[in-house]
Amino acid sequence: MTEKQLGDMTNEELQGEARALRSASINHAFMIGFLVGIILFGVGSLLIGLLRGLSIGYGALALLMLIPLYLIRGLGNDPEIKQAKAVKAEIRRRGLRR
Repeated sequence: MTEKQLGDMTNEELQGEARALRSASINHAFMIGFLVGIILFGVGSLLIGLLRGLSIGYGALALLMLIPLYLIRGLGNDPEIKQAKAVKAEIRRRGLRR
């Protein structure tokens, strides 16, 4: 949605759009938290393995932690998030309550 289309929406339509995008934002936050949890678990298991004296080959599992990092980066660049930010900015510009 472009800036002009947001400006043409009525207040009720804009607030309805914000409600619809709120669930997408919550889903993205959940997914990012889940992926961060996977990364923390991987780092913890890697450190425990190294402290127990396992070979450095065990550290190759650390490369698998790059996958959640890549996915987090992709979630951050999602068009829905950018649209939600634009809708929030328009709501603030109009002085409406969310």
